[in-house]
Amino acid sequence: MTSQGDDKKLTIRRRGGFTVIPNSVAQDERLSLQARGFLAYLLSLPEGWVHRVSHLTKQCGIGRDKCYALVKDLKALGYLSVERVRDSSGQFIGTNWHIEAHPHNATEKPDTAMPGSGESAQL
Repeated sequence: MTSQGDDKKLTIRRRGGFTVIPNSVAQDERLSLQARGFLAYLLSLPEGWVHRVSHLTKQCGIGRDKCYALVKDLKALGYLSVERVRDSSGQFIGTNWHIEAHPHNATEKPDTAMPGSGESAQL
């Protein structure tokens, strides 16, 4: 890892030498098409892949700010979690990204019915 902390280790949960993306991910309307593509790319990387944001921006044809915005979106929906890594003395040494094809905090679409209306309205 570099002293700049720009390297991150990916932990990707999948099987075999291929990437399986559930239909629920491809059809998750909460994600932009760009976020879905970014997630698909992250899921396709080998287990234990160490990357740099500069590499991701180059591979995906996006800027640094856009990369971090996509990361933020994936984190908010549970597709990505970030673990801060510290050494034995407690000093920060980097981060590990954990990518999930099945988000850990996925929720159903919000209920938008008026309270007490007796109706259930899903967006």
